[in-house]
Amino acid sequence: NNTSPITTILITGASGYLGQHLIASLALLGVAPSRSANNSAGKDIKNDGRHEIYCAYNSLPTFEDDLNDFLGLASDTTSRLHPSISKVVPLGNIDFSSDDYMAKIQNGCGGSVDVIVHLAALSSPGYCENNPKDAWKVNCPLELYRFSLEVGAPIIYVSTDQVYEGTKKFYVEDIDETLPVNVYGRTKLAFERVLLGKDPLLNEREMGGSEVCREHVTNFSKIASPLKNVDSNSSQRVPKSIILRSSLILGPPTPLKNGCKKGSFPSFLQFIHHRLETGQSTDY
Repeated sequence: NNTSPITTILITGASGYLGQHLIASLALLGVAPSRSANNSAGKDIKNDGRHEIYCAYNSLPTFEDDLNDFLGLASDTTSRLHPSISKVVPLGNIDFSSDDYMAKIQNGCGGSVDVIVHLAALSSPGYCENNPKDAWKVNCPLELYRFSLEVGAPIIYVSTDQVYEGTKKFYVEDIDETLPVNVYGRTKLAFERVLLGKDPLLNEREMGGSEVCREHVTNFSKIASPLKNVDSNSSQRVPKSIILRSSLILGPPTPLKNGCKKGSFPSFLQFIHHRLETGQSTDY
């Protein structure tokens, strides 16, 4: 229905393991029908809405061609897109450590979106320890948060279980204290606090006595606090966001044929499977 309103979905980190599976699910299966707020029986309402998916990624050279092949969007193939999906648009060279990443996203998606699924991250704890400045900029993206407030778009944010100390088998959100022990966990927890509108972003124990961390927390807090007052064009003053704390993300191989990493395996699980299947020894 070409007269139906368009809902735009921005997925960051789209070329990663989770991003590829999410795109495949949305593009092939469509978006679930909405329900009427006044319908006590909860029956599904026919979904005539159209959805555009904008897939922001950094530098995976095979991603765009693989995506078009998978979705049947190449010139000599038949589209596999679900009727509720009007288009899927790759946005390349979106580097969250750069100063212009948000301008590139806005230019690519026409200046506004309705929902943001934020998967992009520097997720290697070792790299984050050695590059804390980049880790803070990428994992606590204040410009993305500012954009979400300006356009009234909620953020679905994938965080990590490394916001906890890691000394027990299972943690309960409302009971257990957050106590990250590395830069990666601190940056992810800080962005949780940004979305929750909490200040300070980290307390003294969570900073772990790190002066570098204290400096970043102070600087980011100065920037984040005024953002709560950014005017939004949405009827909802501050978009409600969702924070998902993940542990290990396991599943089948990536839907795109060349995976999600340059010259490597799509996930640690597939790496282990390959080593066991081929009988290769691995030194750590």
